[in-house]
Amino acid sequence: MLDFDRSAFIIASTATEEEMLNWYREHVVWTDRALNLKLLRKGILTRIYAPMTIIQGLRESGIFGSIIASAQGSLSKENFLSSIESSNSSRASASRLLGSRKIGRDRVSQSAARKALHRDISSDESAIPPLSPPLMDEDAQIEA
Repeated sequence: MLDFDRSAFIIASTATEEEMLNWYREHVVWTDRALNLKLLRKGILTRIYAPMTIIQGLRESGIFGSIIASAQGSLSKENFLSSIESSNSSRASASRLLGSRKIGRDRVSQSAARKALHRDISSDESAIPPLSPPLMDEDAQIEA
């Protein structure tokens, strides 16, 4: 177990919410570019399960729902298409043909996506960390 994981577990199980927030601000590595590159090279960032935790936190705080609601009401399909056409004036004819067909084509999947975003938070499963890798048996190791 990494020291960071051990510390995070101890803080999560013993600290108050404010203490956890302070610890998170002090220890999260997303803003440290050099450390991010080091962890990417070692392959550590490939097994982080933080996106699910971030989405779960945004849902619990209500920010996720308000962003979805404001995004749905801010642009209609016609306004969206006209803004694309005006910004891409050199390719206006191609964007009109491809863009309108693609957006209006699958209403079922759009409504299914909206339903998935508006699910009841209480029915969501909590984000869980990945299992530790299996250990090798001493008998199975080949001596070099």
